[in-house]
Amino acid sequence: MLPTTFIDWYGLVLLLWSFWCTIIAIPNIIWMRINSKKPMRKSGPKVSVLIPCRNEEDNISRCLNSLLKQDYENFEICVLDDNSEDATWEIISNYADKHDNIRVFEGKPLPEDWNGYPHAMHQLAEKAEGEILLFTDADTKHAKTSVSWGVTNILHHDVDYCSGYTRQIFASFSDAIVVINMYLNTLMLLPFWMVKPTKSPSFVMAIGQYMCFKKDSYFKFGGFEKVKNKITCDVYMARELKRQGGKMIFLDLQDQVRCSMYHSFKEAVVGIARNIYDFFERKAYPIYVLIPFIFAFMLSPVFVLLGLLIAGAVVPTTLITGLAIFYVVLTLVFIDRRVPLYAVLLFPLQMGVLIYIAWMSVHNQRSGKGHIWKGRKFL
Repeated sequence: MLPTTFIDWYGLVLLLWSFWCTIIAIPNIIWMRINSKKPMRKSGPKVSVLIPCRNEEDNISRCLNSLLKQDYENFEICVLDDNSEDATWEIISNYADKHDNIRVFEGKPLPEDWNGYPHAMHQLAEKAEGEILLFTDADTKHAKTSVSWGVTNILHHDVDYCSGYTRQIFASFSDAIVVINMYLNTLMLLPFWMVKPTKSPSFVMAIGQYMCFKKDSYFKFGGFEKVKNKITCDVYMARELKRQGGKMIFLDLQDQVRCSMYHSFKEAVVGIARNIYDFFERKAYPIYVLIPFIFAFMLSPVFVLLGLLIAGAVVPTTLITGLAIFYVVLTLVFIDRRVPLYAVLLFPLQMGVLIYIAWMSVHNQRSGKGHIWKGRKFL
């Protein structure tokens, strides 16, 4: 029997949506666990670990200390100070004086047609001596097997580019509200098992906290110069590589790398907002389509159910079933990503904040206001 009222149709669509999330999320969880190979290689091709730094005096020591403990035998660490305004240069220079496998560089002034992050990465790649380039962020902390993991997986899977989910440290309430949105890809957007076999640039996923390239492949497709004006250059690198026939894979890195991206709610909002519009290739219509969908089927269902119960109305079985399935799948994703489980209860609030951030991302960048990040303006 077809639904007869609006609320019946709403329940049916919610049920179908929950099934969609199930067939995306559960295979993603299983696939990443099976295909993320344990770090077995302790020697082999030289690896250049490349770290861009801009105003990272609070983070870089933790990152370097963890990298110095690697159990891989053949690697170097290259750090570039991207015109910092704090004590970053003094800190990394002291490390270079004490450790032979650390090289440090002062970044060149930023050209007008480049964004800062890809420009810093571009300079580092040109300095690297290794056969494998491992780009990572200054706010990461690495297990002693982090470099070995990159070599093991990029060679085992025979790909040009390897990235993955690092473990996010949820140190504050704002992390549970904002940072959690990075896992929506697992929940509903992208089947990770299609990233490697498909040639389409639409099926890519990458996170700049850990990007591992074969050096020859990196320079063959043009490197960061190809994405020099992009904000989400990690994803655009993957798209460009696929356009040119390269292969990539996205795996599970949470046992290898930890990251605490933001230190306040405001910083988290700006950090996410500057990426969204750029991620959708600076097109507003996909975001304007997603916003009402997120509102209707990810923020509102709990309140619709409560409203019906309070009003004493008949609640469609499809609505109850759809909501139950969705929250079970959401809980499994959060458990897999080691997210505090209280975050499940905050999901409607998370979606409300996401809607605001998405709107702000489009508005600020199309109006010319942009976003200020580490002293630079992003448009």
